[in-house]
Amino acid sequence: MRLELTTFSLEGCNASVVSDGPASAYETPTPRLADSLADLLQNDPDLAAVITTWPGLPEAIRAGIVAMVKAASAGTER
Repeated sequence: MRLELTTFSLEGCNASVVSDGPASAYETPTPRLADSLADLLQNDPDLAAVITTWPGLPEAIRAGIVAMVKAASAGTER
């Protein structure tokens, strides 16, 4: 009977679970961007329509939307 040694690998593990840090490894991770965006899209159909349609919009329309968003958010903190 022959036994083969195997090496444990963390490849493919969730990066928020794998950490070299001491106490920080046990803290609750902040919500991921993808999760936050999924919530936004589910609760805001207008935003979902813009994001879904964005790749097919003409460059001039995209530039106009970006300009309107920047103008509306000028002077506000994020």
